[in-house]
Amino acid sequence: MKIILTLLCSFCLTLLAQDFEVAPVVLNFTATTKTPQSINLYITNHDETPNTYKLSFSDEFFGQDGKRQYVEAGSTINSCYKWLSLDNEEILVGPEQTGIITLTLSPRNPDANKTKWLTAFVSIQKDNVEGIFEKKSIQTGINLIPRIAVKIIQNFNEETNVSFEIIDSTILFNKLNNVLSFKLKNTTEGEVKQFKYFYSSYSESTNKEFQSAPTTTTLYPNQIKNITYDLSSLSKGAHECLFLIDPGVLGTIKAIRKRVIIE
Repeated sequence: MKIILTLLCSFCLTLLAQDFEVAPVVLNFTATTKTPQSINLYITNHDETPNTYKLSFSDEFFGQDGKRQYVEAGSTINSCYKWLSLDNEEILVGPEQTGIITLTLSPRNPDANKTKWLTAFVSIQKDNVEGIFEKKSIQTGINLIPRIAVKIIQNFNEETNVSFEIIDSTILFNKLNNVLSFKLKNTTEGEVKQFKYFYSSYSESTNKEFQSAPTTTTLYPNQIKNITYDLSSLSKGAHECLFLIDPGVLGTIKAIRKRVIIE
């Protein structure tokens, strides 16, 4: 089993937020119920004064609209929060110095072989930044505290027995802007990295065929993906369209057939 920590907003070697950075971006673990694993997270302070940095956690899931949401850590079935421990939840780091927080993951039940994940946030202790951001916070009405998000994923293995569904009630064609949309749900127990989707069309008036370039996406378990196609480039008139989903590996291709009229 593997665990990967990824910074959500970058795949670079390090990530900076305001006057500090966290590195490396990707850390690989192997962890089992018999063999816990630890990894160091390095936090470098580029400020002119010492700062205290802390870690906080949130579970992450995808709602019916396909959007990512953050909720209380350990509250979802796909969370690995209860298996995680730290040597320190916060650390004081001097100017141009680097501090280390060690994260240890200790799986404790058979679910260890399933994909689970968690989001960690590295931020400056609030007391240290109130003066820095006080003026801007008053102007905007928002409490601005810089933080870096780190994703923790357990069992980073792509599933080979893939299952998914197209949610029929979400298949819609908007005649005003010629956009067709529908939602795809990954019902596989693990992450799938090779979902490909594309469409082909046949013009009833010109007898011409067209096929779009495939798009590849990654979906977590139970994640819902909103897929949209702008069909405005098709010629005016009626078209028989076939919208295909190819999950790759050993999954079964599914398709939506729909007749659309471009005005």
